[in-house]
Amino acid sequence: NYIDLSNTKVTDIRDNVFNECLDLSYAILPNTLRNLNSGAFYNSGIYNIIIPPSVEYLGSHIFSNCFNLQSITIMDLGNINNISGGISEHILSNLSGIQVFAYNNTKNVISIGGLDIINL
Repeated sequence: NYIDLSNTKVTDIRDNVFNECLDLSYAILPNTLRNLNSGAFYNSGIYNIIIPPSVEYLGSHIFSNCFNLQSITIMDLGNINNISGGISEHILSNLSGIQVFAYNNTKNVISIGGLDIINL
């Protein structure tokens, strides 16, 4: 199951909106999105997500307890003005595609533009 918000004018995904949505496998976020707030996908079944370049704020624990999560892509880190702590606490070691910046407790190599930066 997925949610497609690409044709909406949503600018803000509120705290815990998709919390406990275990059947949610992926979300297509709109290019109008500015804020992805705390716990937005907490404990959901999401496995892949692309953060659009319009996003300016990433709240805390957005992907905590998302044990199926394999790939996070942030399209433009330069637009993000505020990143809260603990964005992806508890992601399992099968996370294979983090791109752009580090997340808490991943135990994976973090990749920025294909360059391996750190192994937590």
